[in-house]
Amino acid sequence: MTEKNTSSWSKWIFCPIFTPQGFLLRAGLIAVIYFIFHLAGLREYTVILSGNSPTDDPAQTYAGSLGCVYIVFYFAFILLVPILLIAAPVFAGLNHFFHPRISK
Repeated sequence: MTEKNTSSWSKWIFCPIFTPQGFLLRAGLIAVIYFIFHLAGLREYTVILSGNSPTDDPAQTYAGSLGCVYIVFYFAFILLVPILLIAAPVFAGLNHFFHPRISK
């Protein structure tokens, strides 16, 4: 019973990128990372967009880097996740239409 569960999990985790499962896995991964960063409070570091320093010390590049990382994952969550969630069923439907399985 354990081998069956392990093989099904490994099939999802190690799936190729350009498959419907891969699209869903990457969209979920981006969403989870974004929500972790959001809950950690990295949104406060995005003041670098307006030219301000998050810590009132312009020499501190660590805070600016955190702001940049949050911005990258924010835009990935807003732009990339919906595209991946729409592309997964479309790709699965096209695969089913163009590559039908032969039933015996």
